[in-house]
Amino acid sequence: MTQDTFIPTRPTSVQWPKWVHEANYRWVDKSNIAEALREVVSADVVAWDTEFNDTQTGQDVSAISFSTKPASGWVIPLEMSHHPNLHLKFAERFLKAFAAKRNVAQYCRAEMRSVRDTYHDWEERGLLNITDDIQVIYYLLDPNEAKDFRESRPRGGSQPIGFSLASMARKYMKLEVPDLGPYYKDGNKFSDLDPDLARVYAASDADVTLRLFRHGMDPALRDSFIYKLEMSLLRVLLEMELLGFRFETSALSKIEQEARKAVSETRIKAYELLKMDPAINIDSVAKLADHLYLTLGLHARRNALSRRL
Repeated sequence: MTQDTFIPTRPTSVQWPKWVHEANYRWVDKSNIAEALREVVSADVVAWDTEFNDTQTGQDVSAISFSTKPASGWVIPLEMSHHPNLHLKFAERFLKAFAAKRNVAQYCRAEMRSVRDTYHDWEERGLLNITDDIQVIYYLLDPNEAKDFRESRPRGGSQPIGFSLASMARKYMKLEVPDLGPYYKDGNKFSDLDPDLARVYAASDADVTLRLFRHGMDPALRDSFIYKLEMSLLRVLLEMELLGFRFETSALSKIEQEARKAVSETRIKAYELLKMDPAINIDSVAKLADHLYLTLGLHARRNALSRRL
């Protein structure tokens, strides 16, 4: 069995699309590290992705995948159970090479959060300099079509339901992305996957991310103020998510009480000014209209009155 040929070694419900079989996806190991690094150094853009065991929090990174050209990809094993893992220093060499390039992720807040939570000093050392985000690109290209991206993706994961990699690939590239949903539903971990399944699944994510980037990105969007603003804000949002917020609950409770009192007093004044029976629900538009136009005789245009009568 060669590394660039997919041969399933155990029963699985995963169905690989034809384009996946035709791709060249490989593990990074000590024999080809130099080749993989040269590919990154010579590339104009690198797309990368992380695979982790905790799909809810995005922690415990098992592998990092990357792609520099369509139909090709590499996977760096970090915490795989059934495949030899590389020392962390090798992964850091690749991330350093990524950071020196234009590098793109499918949802960079998730990638930065997952890697940063596992390896806390990588950002401080400049290893997480993501320059482009697929979700931001396609939202800016087609904001009115956001409703078309609704998917039956489990809520509560690290990535929102809208603008998933699968939906974008299907809509814009006519590609069906491999899905390991049935595997994860059984409570399994990525690190325990059969090596062939893990290699193809992880590398195909990076491959599709790169294809979507090349398909959607153009100089006008890349240099636009709004895209630069969105990408700058992503880091701010990430910091907010990681640090969290402190609330003084006693102060919030006081504000709530004051707000409730103000609403109650305003409601009483409204009933008095409108000479309205407190038994009538003032929040009902229909009942308020009846009182204003029929009971009080407030002037209204003919068509409005005819609809009420």
